[in-house]
Amino acid sequence: MSKNDKILMGTISGPHGVRGLVKVRSYTENPKDIFSYGKLYDETFAREFCLTFKGSGKDFFLAAVKGCENRNQAEELKGVELYIKKESLPELEKETFWHNDLIGMEVKDNADKSYGKVVAVYNFGAGDILDVKTDSAKSVMIPFTKNDVPLVNVDEKYLVVSGGEWFSSEKEDKDV
Repeated sequence: MSKNDKILMGTISGPHGVRGLVKVRSYTENPKDIFSYGKLYDETFAREFCLTFKGSGKDFFLAAVKGCENRNQAEELKGVELYIKKESLPELEKETFWHNDLIGMEVKDNADKSYGKVVAVYNFGAGDILDVKTDSAKSVMIPFTKNDVPLVNVDEKYLVVSGGEWFSSEKEDKDV
């Protein structure tokens, strides 16, 4: 299964207590929704996980995992990323994108000049930010807003940034 066919929903961050509960970090828009998707899988889709909500902490949920009955078994799950098949999720609204669809996209300007590729999408609380690795291996952060990124072409795997000013400091570095 390719990385574009799956969506990362959360991570098991560690055990909790002695009865096999685990701490789960959710990456879903509404964090508690991670429990509503049914079966989740590891990155290779070799293992299946059924989570049951048991409580919450400051930045995590407590969950029971079917088949995990003690702390030792819970310890073995630490760091497991939880995925779902993209095809099992509802259709996205217009102008809405999965982060993994954006990663790897070529970044161009309105004149079709290429600047690099999106290597990651972050959200530190004020909206999504694209991390673009330029052709000279520098990293440029661009707010993922309609104003800054007016066009996203998922089918052809590119996006357009408004002007090249995001990359002007890179040009200045080259001129020095």
